[in-house]
Amino acid sequence: MNVDKKMSKTEQVFIGAVIIVFAVIFSLCVVRAMQGKTKKANKGFDEDVYIKYAHNTLLENVYGESDKPNTENTPRTAGMPTPITVWGDSFALGADSDTISTASFVSLYSSRIVYSVANPKDTLLSISARQGGRPMHVIPCDIPSQKDMIEVVIRNDDGETVPLDFSVNGGLNPVQIDGIDGVLTKNAGRYLFSRSKSGYEDIITENKTVITRAMLLRMDDINVFFIGDSDDLYDDPQKNVAIFSDMISKVKSGQYLIVGPVIGNRVEENCKALSAKFGNNFFDLAAYLKNEKNYEPLSFKLNEQQRDDIKKGIIPESFFAGENHFNELINQVAGFGIADRLADLEYTDKYLLVDDGEKNE
Repeated sequence: MNVDKKMSKTEQVFIGAVIIVFAVIFSLCVVRAMQGKTKKANKGFDEDVYIKYAHNTLLENVYGESDKPNTENTPRTAGMPTPITVWGDSFALGADSDTISTASFVSLYSSRIVYSVANPKDTLLSISARQGGRPMHVIPCDIPSQKDMIEVVIRNDDGETVPLDFSVNGGLNPVQIDGIDGVLTKNAGRYLFSRSKSGYEDIITENKTVITRAMLLRMDDINVFFIGDSDDLYDDPQKNVAIFSDMISKVKSGQYLIVGPVIGNRVEENCKALSAKFGNNFFDLAAYLKNEKNYEPLSFKLNEQQRDDIKKGIIPESFFAGENHFNELINQVAGFGIADRLADLEYTDKYLLVDDGEKNE
């Protein structure tokens, strides 16, 4: 005899739980499959570099960092003192993560927020491209409607290939190309662009300027251009003057300082040309470091070898940490000198911190 039984409440809960578990497993399988497709499509692409700067909903910000956003992408706060943006090569940076950089000492002695957009391998060519004085352009290409990575060819106004250093963001990403926001990166010597969100396909028929983040946010700041290695400039001092002039024309605040170089070929020729053109807006750091009096404000005592080198017109070897960095003490001296010059130019207040914590008017 067949007896119909009503399902108990316990049985109903059990069956419901089983359905939910199967649904979750199915969803996970779909996600895994989609991830597999993405990885397959991006095979050979430097995903670490892309994720660092690309929009990713699993991360906290559009710059691809979960706990340490790119501070140079911070808009200026209205009503606050004008911040300082330091462009440059390795000499503007610390030799390692434990070494305080020149840019940090500029912040200390000027009592201003300082944004560092220096890159270890930067040259005047790459700085002027990111800053906008000699901007980079993408040649005609097709930007698809989806967030696919496409190869782009980048040149500046002179037709030069622009070398970009992706070891730090340096005010580069996210960029805009023909009004489309996205991320530039590099793989196997090729530049790649991926739009941040899908939209309409854009067929570019003429060269389009790459608008960097720094071009949008940092041109109202006090701009400091610090290239320590003369070999990171062009071989022609007058061409360097022309490019710095183009960069200065983009600084909306009108407040700028050119610093260096200190090592490399044609240091004296470049310093002479830059000084003749820019006057007090050029800070001859090489000459500054060869003057014993400039170490007194920080109570930095030179040893006998250092004094002998300076008398001979040589920057002491002991001032360096490797080939392309100063040690921390010289970062401090350089930062003090730059901050002092910014105050002389009346861009910042005329007081500097000294070792005893007091302020000198």
